[in-house]
Amino acid sequence: MNGKKIKRRALRQNDKIHISPTTIFKFSLADEDEKVAIDELYELGVHDPLTGAYNKRYLIERLKEEMSHSKRFEVPLSLVMIDIDHFKKINDTHGHLAGDYVLIKTAELLKSMCRKEDVLARYGGEEFLMILRNTDEEGAALQAERIRKEIASTSIVSEGNEINITISLGVACIQADSECEDYKKFIKEADQSLYQSKKQGRNCTTKASELDHKPI
Repeated sequence: MNGKKIKRRALRQNDKIHISPTTIFKFSLADEDEKVAIDELYELGVHDPLTGAYNKRYLIERLKEEMSHSKRFEVPLSLVMIDIDHFKKINDTHGHLAGDYVLIKTAELLKSMCRKEDVLARYGGEEFLMILRNTDEEGAALQAERIRKEIASTSIVSEGNEINITISLGVACIQADSECEDYKKFIKEADQSLYQSKKQGRNCTTKASELDHKPI
């Protein structure tokens, strides 16, 4: 400790503990201001700065944990991928600030319809992804439809302009007996379901079980 070999000693503020030539720990007692700063840094690290939803990095780590939980307790786990229809047209017509505002308000609506245990993340651009714990495909599809109808019936007003939007959704599910352990495959299944919703004309929900191939 602090360059000296010891057998035992009480830790003091700023002590440096040398575990190996390349590994050193510093002991510090954080005061309230430091704790607030650390908490703020954590929040910045896991949330999307525009919408306040979780970011993609946090989503992936959380999804891995939820997949392990699903397998361990033999309960279903669902994903709902959400895409704002014709978002480029919103940007082209009303400007990028209005587009940002649409993203913010959409995220607020989505968060208001999430359960406490659900996870909402901005996956990228105008896409969001929801993790629904202990929810089978049918339950996730019902939730997706409730969200779709709520979004379609809500007008977003930006700088005096009324913007009406719709969303397309794709649902994928890992059942209790699923052997899927690849989060990328799970997300891809939801993405393919979303793509099918777009092919069908948008403003609808597609379940992975409705696709041509066998769902995971």
